[in-house]
Amino acid sequence: MSAGPPNEPRPRRAAPGGYTLRAADAADTGDVSAVVHAAYAHYVPRIGGLPGPMQEDYGEVIAGRAVTVAEREAAIAGVLVLGQDEEGFAVENVAVHPAHQRQGLGSRLLEQAESEALARGFDSIHLYTHRLMSENRALYSRRGYVEYEPRARRHAALVYMRKSLRRVPASEAQAPPAGPYAAAGNRRRSGRARPRALRSRRAVS
Repeated sequence: MSAGPPNEPRPRRAAPGGYTLRAADAADTGDVSAVVHAAYAHYVPRIGGLPGPMQEDYGEVIAGRAVTVAEREAAIAGVLVLGQDEEGFAVENVAVHPAHQRQGLGSRLLEQAESEALARGFDSIHLYTHRLMSENRALYSRRGYVEYEPRARRHAALVYMRKSLRRVPASEAQAPPAGPYAAAGNRRRSGRARPRALRSRRAVS
């Protein structure tokens, strides 16, 4: 992404399984909300209330934050929301519709988040999730996220996880792909850097 509006037009990008990734726009508000609610609904009885992502106004989220959607056959199947907070670059929400789960889409969205963090100059990425959301914790662990103690714990029921992002040595570097993430350069800031503005209010629950 550039330093312009959070969801300025970007090229569609192919993803495994016939999915394409693109920036969300205002017309996607209803579909994005529906995907998030479907993805988190089974957690409501488990945690005894609505997870944070189910309480968001997705018109405001799309207008103010970096939101990517995964589509297949013109239907939105997954949602990724990115932001920054006091801990650095954050995955605020990653949600996959139940009909599209177990097809690698969640991992693909996390891969996109990690690529964006590197493109913005960060050397780590973090998120948090509810301690009872065991499926999410397992996915993040498989992706290399490890639990850590944040500077400001928000809730005792939350688990905080961070992943260090590998800096590729010059000897292994390849020409960057064409697209919005190709011009990041070689600088890498720490996870606490704030090279560009991404508004953040709520992370993954």
